[in-house]
Amino acid sequence: VFCEAKISDKLEFVFSLFDYDDKGVITQNELAVLILSCVRGMARLAGNHSRLDAFKSLPVRSLSKHIYKYLRKDLQEKLTYKDLQKWFYRDKTVIQFVRFYVDDTDVRVLARRKRKKMKQIEALFKKVAKKKEEG
Repeated sequence: VFCEAKISDKLEFVFSLFDYDDKGVITQNELAVLILSCVRGMARLAGNHSRLDAFKSLPVRSLSKHIYKYLRKDLQEKLTYKDLQKWFYRDKTVIQFVRFYVDDTDVRVLARRKRKKMKQIEALFKKVAKKKEEG
């Protein structure tokens, strides 16, 4: 049932899982855990077990800071679902990554998409890591 849900419903559900105190907001630390959990979970579901070790070293804290910066929020502020939704739908790499895991198309097409999307994701993480090193 959940697999057939709209992406917006999935995003709201995931947000609610990491809103530990049910106040409708998440902290920067909770966002970092959310990102790591989602990436690792999608990799497992898609059978990318060989890449799971690489996900352990993803700069999720840097990516969460990048999201805060994009949203023009101070790191001490908490994010609402609307904040996360705003970032999610404007970052094309994230949308493509998620759609890759929810598409029901031919396996050969998925394999091509997977290679291309993984390169885009890796580029995004490298860009965030580089920004962290610079500043």
